[in-house]
Amino acid sequence: SLRPILCPVSATVVGDRAALKTLDGLRVRARLTLARNHNELWHEDGEVLFRTFGISGVAVFNLSRRIQRGDTILLDVFPDLSKDELLDMLNRRVELLGGFSPRDPRWLDGMLAPQLSRVVCTAFEQCHPGSNDVIHLVSILKHFKLLVEGTAEERSAQVTRGGISVESISTPSLRARSVVDAPLYVCGEALDIDADCGGFNLAWAWLSGIRAASSL
Repeated sequence: SLRPILCPVSATVVGDRAALKTLDGLRVRARLTLARNHNELWHEDGEVLFRTFGISGVAVFNLSRRIQRGDTILLDVFPDLSKDELLDMLNRRVELLGGFSPRDPRWLDGMLAPQLSRVVCTAFEQCHPGSNDVIHLVSILKHFKLLVEGTAEERSAQVTRGGISVESISTPSLRARSVVDAPLYVCGEALDIDADCGGFNLAWAWLSGIRAASSL
């Protein structure tokens, strides 16, 4: 079956359905990890754009090729720091500013955008009620959880997955094996081949089109 991919992902912040409205329009650099049944399947670094319905951006487009409804996306908003390095930074902040409190998102000023600080503090209170230990804050900042609902804005997707199976095509001519009387050559998105962002799908469209045309 045909379905659009390389598009935004519809998702919700686990435990806070109002969070994306707060974060709408914010861009952050992060590492995205796709998890299914507690198994990590894929990860990529890149810019993430928060939308009211989920997340967007090139790294998210690539993720859209791999998602299933019910998957979890983990955002690491400090991808250049290990957990220990981030914990050290937060402990130094405690020495300078005093103890962390999830009731005061301004404690994170200079580290996170204010709207993200508010959402992170809400997540902290939900996951670790009554705690002020920054070790729990590290866990949230390195594993900010979203629940996948599907793809979004599919009308503007960069490519469509599906089409004729590659096994049904003769190579290198790209001629359909099942058609005898009137030869049929298949190229581009008509074949069930797709790739990540980066010009790969355009290159395949051009090269397969040239190959099919030269086989006539």
